[in-house]
Amino acid sequence: IGVGIIWLALNYGRSRIGVPISRVTTGLGIVAIVYGVSQQFVEDVDVFALALVALGIFLIFYFARKAQ
Repeated sequence: IGVGIIWLALNYGRSRIGVPISRVTTGLGIVAIVYGVSQQFVEDVDVFALALVALGIFLIFYFARKAQ
């Protein structure tokens, strides 16, 4: 959870000073937070399925933004 918060905070800071954010660390930060939270509440988590869901969400946002 901590690594995900650090990555997202880094990208937030970069966006505040006008530096382009990294999509990779944003995605990894979200995956790290979701994985960490799920480890706290669920015994067995399939990491591959979680990564596929995160990739799908990323692609939806990426192509939706590109279409505008």
